[in-house]
Amino acid sequence: MGVDLYYYDQNSNSLEPFNTARPRVIFTTISDPEPPPPDPDPEPGDKLLLVTETTTLSVGHTALRDLLIGAGWEVIVRSWSATVNYDDIAVVVIARGNPAGDSGRYLHPPVGIVGVDTWRPLGMGTDLGFLNDITDVEVTNPGSPLAAGVTGTFAAYQSGAFITWAPDTYTAMQVIVTRPGQAGQRVVFAYEAGSQMATRFATTRHVGMGYHENGLANGLTPQASDQILAAVNWAAATTYVEPPAPPPPSDPGENLAMLVTSDELAMWKDRSVNGPFRVAGDFSPNSPGHWSEMSACMNLNFASARWSGPTLLNDDSDPNNHPPGAVRRGQLTENMPPGVVRRMAHDMMSAAYAAMVTNNTSVAQAITNEIAYQATRSRLDFSNRTLWPTGYYNDINPLFMMAVWIKDYVLAYAVTKAMGFPSATVEQWFLDLAELNEWYVHSNLAGQLPNRKSDSYTSRGSAVTTEYTESHRLADGTLIGVPRINRFFNNRRNNQAGLFGLVGVLLDDTFYINEFKRFMREFVMFGCSLGDYGGYGDWERGSTTFPQLGFSYALHGMESCLPAMDALARKGDTDPYEFSSTDGATTPKWSTNYFKSMELVLNMHLKWIDRTWPAQYTPPSASYAGNPFYRVHSRNTNTNRELVNDANFLYAANYYNRSDWQDIILRQGTPTGFTSTVQGVGAIGAGWRTDWRNRFLRSLDANPYGGS
Repeated sequence: MGVDLYYYDQNSNSLEPFNTARPRVIFTTISDPEPPPPDPDPEPGDKLLLVTETTTLSVGHTALRDLLIGAGWEVIVRSWSATVNYDDIAVVVIARGNPAGDSGRYLHPPVGIVGVDTWRPLGMGTDLGFLNDITDVEVTNPGSPLAAGVTGTFAAYQSGAFITWAPDTYTAMQVIVTRPGQAGQRVVFAYEAGSQMATRFATTRHVGMGYHENGLANGLTPQASDQILAAVNWAAATTYVEPPAPPPPSDPGENLAMLVTSDELAMWKDRSVNGPFRVAGDFSPNSPGHWSEMSACMNLNFASARWSGPTLLNDDSDPNNHPPGAVRRGQLTENMPPGVVRRMAHDMMSAAYAAMVTNNTSVAQAITNEIAYQATRSRLDFSNRTLWPTGYYNDINPLFMMAVWIKDYVLAYAVTKAMGFPSATVEQWFLDLAELNEWYVHSNLAGQLPNRKSDSYTSRGSAVTTEYTESHRLADGTLIGVPRINRFFNNRRNNQAGLFGLVGVLLDDTFYINEFKRFMREFVMFGCSLGDYGGYGDWERGSTTFPQLGFSYALHGMESCLPAMDALARKGDTDPYEFSSTDGATTPKWSTNYFKSMELVLNMHLKWIDRTWPAQYTPPSASYAGNPFYRVHSRNTNTNRELVNDANFLYAANYYNRSDWQDIILRQGTPTGFTSTVQGVGAIGAGWRTDWRNRFLRSLDANPYGGS
């Protein structure tokens, strides 16, 4: 051990090496050998976290827990909602759906993740396939440690049960097991730490496994058991890779109107000259010429389709004589805005956007003036509680049709107001109708969700808990029922909510914004059944002559809310887009809830269009299952008519950055191109009007979500 001598130099106020030339104060330092290298990272814990819906395990999950304990793991069971503590945890196994989207706590974990019958909420895939009464699967990558030494085709279960798989694939996905002879049905797959998964970055090793809870309950074979244990061991031996920093958000440009930024306007101006969607067929076979249609709308005589309002009031001859003097409810032609009036409102919306593209202020002023004319008709005074009472209409006509009609006015006015033509009369009219519609939406839903205004859902009506309705079947004839509460979130009520949501954003009305957000949360929780199969409120409306009718109504219900959702996101409020939950309505097949999110709900319906979602058939008669004519998708195989009311989904495709959705909406996959006959469905109808002409407006490479 050497000794070095130093002295303190008072002049330089520093330590100097010792010599005899100067006065000094002596210090000593001990020169130790080089310090030992730091200890390696601590050994991972020997505990395994098993995450399920509740700590009261099902038969299948009990079998999974016992398998893990038998392999030597100390298993800690936590419910989806429990706080995560990773101390001494080596690996997490999440079984049958999961809470990832509820809190994000499992999205960038410090330990490996194994999803048993779950992967979408963890970002490992976006789609789900499934079949019942299956036992056999096939190892396609026998050299992988996750194959556990198994080769070829083998039985995964002691008896037939559900097998689920990922139909989508990604560059970093390692596929180990598929269904026999079905390379696109990936039952066991994995991602290495540091790789990009479908929608998330894998900070640690991730494994997705399609061994279903019912199969676990029926009994795994030794081969499948070995693969689960191999997956757990492989994931536990992970390293952690820091996720890359997100790129800085692109500049969305200046907000010019509720749904218009300067970047979008520049793109529309370019498209009006160069396409696509400038003229028919310039994008793909039979693609719409939206710009030609929109620019022609500026030449319309807006005053040629005016309406003075309903003419039938309740009187002594009315069997529904309650209350006196009210606009009579029901499907009465005299009390609904005529088709020509509704279509004119839709064309006025198109004309407003065309006016902004061409800076035609005279058209913009004419649109505001025409809306103001309609707002001053005495029988359209929605503040008059004699004419328009509460406690009478619910979601039926004429109130629903008023929401559809005037929602197009709201969208048109948002543009013309931004162009310098506001109207206090118009805005008050919008608020009066928003008040009426919000009252009925709350009144109807409160019958099943009485504490909804407090965001409390512990008290639920029978439509949530015990009543189910048949809707459609799987190809093998399996009947699918959905909770009756799904039907409360039909296209009519969604249009009502879409109206007061738009009015709230347009006029910065916090009450209507919050009520719209509440409705959209409930839509995910109670309006949709996601899991092994899915559905939404209007599914049961498919007919023997038009099987796609119910699906079309479902698309219309969702598209009616998307403009308000997107308008909120542009102001920085992404709650409707980002909402997810494991609470809500269940399916009759299972007693558990599923992880549901807005993105998954939208994805499911778009994947029915390109036919990558498992085939489902409607009406629910067993004789229709498996018949291609009755399959749910966008094209009627008998008439060759194409449903096009999915174009509003382009808002969401932009928000989630889902190029696969855009391809579906623009018919760039299956089917490719549009048919020559467009199916007009719903209140607007008349071909391309159904799709809001948004293939021109919204199929953009733009980011309008930079906040206000």
